[in-house]
Amino acid sequence: MKQFLSVLTITLFFSGYALADIKIGSLAGGTLTAVSKNESTEEEMAVSFKVLWKRDSQTREAELDQFSEPSTWADSYSLGSAELNGNNIKVVINRKGSFDYRGDSAITYELSFDPAKLQFSKAKRKEVDGSEKAVKNLRQHLRRNCDPDRSPSKTMIEENLTNNPRDANLVYLDSIYGIVFEEMHACAVELFKKGKKTESSALIAKTVANVDASRDWICKIGSMEEQEDGEPAEACQNRREIFFSRFVSEQPQIANDYGFFLYQNPKHLELANEVLTAVVKHYPKRAVARLNLGDALWDLGKSEDAKVHYREYLKHVPERIKNSAERQKVKQRLDQKPNDLPKTELPK
Repeated sequence: MKQFLSVLTITLFFSGYALADIKIGSLAGGTLTAVSKNESTEEEMAVSFKVLWKRDSQTREAELDQFSEPSTWADSYSLGSAELNGNNIKVVINRKGSFDYRGDSAITYELSFDPAKLQFSKAKRKEVDGSEKAVKNLRQHLRRNCDPDRSPSKTMIEENLTNNPRDANLVYLDSIYGIVFEEMHACAVELFKKGKKTESSALIAKTVANVDASRDWICKIGSMEEQEDGEPAEACQNRREIFFSRFVSEQPQIANDYGFFLYQNPKHLELANEVLTAVVKHYPKRAVARLNLGDALWDLGKSEDAKVHYREYLKHVPERIKNSAERQKVKQRLDQKPNDLPKTELPK
């Protein structure tokens, strides 16, 4: 049966501060306690944390961590929570950054206690900072709604999202665009797997649409912030500009998939062509992008332009798939004469 303790958070101050221990529970006839020891001076912050097992005169202890820094810029540390599940122990230490840019974090330690040997295992340490939590919250919101225009709640924006580079706890404005593109890609993949190709294509088209900055919730976050000198933050670019100017070069695989999904709907062939052209501009040897761009151009009735990319595809395609059906299709199209090609009518 799990034994949980309520979360206890105490901030350290550099004069007159105190640390509190947390009773974890009972095990092997003894008591388990998360213990903190403060040895700070005016010049140096020094604090250590351990887990203590005690039964009558018998004691065992496991050191979790110790921190020491000059007092002028030291972060503060405190026991956050402690939990016992069978023989397994989890202790959380909260770190509060001394300056905004250092951010805050929660450090988790997991270890176990052997009742037969009366012995602790070595603690495993994992630190999660505030920005990781913020990113997780934003990703969950986007994945749940699968809509790039669906703004997070006001609370999430205020607590998790910012354009302020001084606050390391929050998600920067530039990073939000990338997260939106990544999560809409994940949503499109799921739609495509379910056979919903039209919906998948429509979602991607909406994601890279030329949304006016005044209607983009991401830009609104930026407009709420001020630069360090007190001047208003610069007007942000819209999603489409960010996608083509930065994301394509940083995430070519996702960008290529965007082009592929767009290609599934004749209404979005022109946009597919634009996306895939941007991909091969940055990555001219990316065979799959050459293939997808060739297909998009072919369906747009631009056969000679398509053949340029088909030839590049054959030049760079890996050996293991050179006998694939796609390769055979490409060779057939390269052999076709202009007069042999069917006329392509695009939807109005």
